[in-house]
Amino acid sequence: MDALDADIVDIALQDGRTLYVLAVFEPTPDACFSALYRHSLDEENATPVSPVFHASTWLTCVRPLREGVALGTADGELVLALPDSDVDVVEASARAISAIVEDNDTLIATTTAGEVLALRDGELARWKTGGPALFALASLDGALWVAGDSGYLARRDGDDWRAFETKTQETLNALVQTPEGVLAVGNNGSLVLVQGDRATLETAGQLKLTRAARWRGETLLAAGVDGLRQLGAASRIVREGPCHAVVAGPTYLAVSGEGTVFVSRDGVEWQSLRHSRPAPLD
Repeated sequence: MDALDADIVDIALQDGRTLYVLAVFEPTPDACFSALYRHSLDEENATPVSPVFHASTWLTCVRPLREGVALGTADGELVLALPDSDVDVVEASARAISAIVEDNDTLIATTTAGEVLALRDGELARWKTGGPALFALASLDGALWVAGDSGYLARRDGDDWRAFETKTQETLNALVQTPEGVLAVGNNGSLVLVQGDRATLETAGQLKLTRAARWRGETLLAAGVDGLRQLGAASRIVREGPCHAVVAGPTYLAVSGEGTVFVSRDGVEWQSLRHSRPAPLD
């Protein structure tokens, strides 16, 4: 079976062993087709699979929940695909949903309008950060963090947002917890480390870094245009070829790139996950 002929826009791990892959097929200015795939990585043959959800709209991000899966759309909708096959759609913003996390009983999302949305018990709240377009969202170090355009990086302190002086105008695309503090990664190799209330700018080359993850507690990895890169003193390319996203669990490491997804147990041997192309919606 041929590799997935689509753009892989997001991947996510649930319980370290179930991988969700979000793909968009043949997007045009007027139309596109999105599909969400689920792989059980412990199975001997995790592929091929059919999509567990698909829609005639541009899906932008995926986040597994305690019950079901949350998806964002380019039209600012939050789509909740529940275990009983029900689908709830919340018109949350006029701009695209860029990232989603589940924080206790609240679903949190960021938008390219610089908003942070909080959905709880069907009630939607909008928090203004005062920042530009947001692309990264995480619950780290006991707090909620966001990052985005123009080097914007902020932490929610109580009811307010505390913006850090990052000393960069590069877009920050991802947030990850490290032993030293919270790290934001972004374009042009930008690395911003926050320790307490202080942010320090570092670099890792001059390449765009789009996502980051910690694997097995110690190894810090970043996906970028030159491949999957290990950061730190032992900096090296773990997997060559453009990578858009990386997720890591206790056993599995997964990256998206080259129109498909690759999974590894050791960072050396990789299995490509292939998919059946879904039939068009009626």
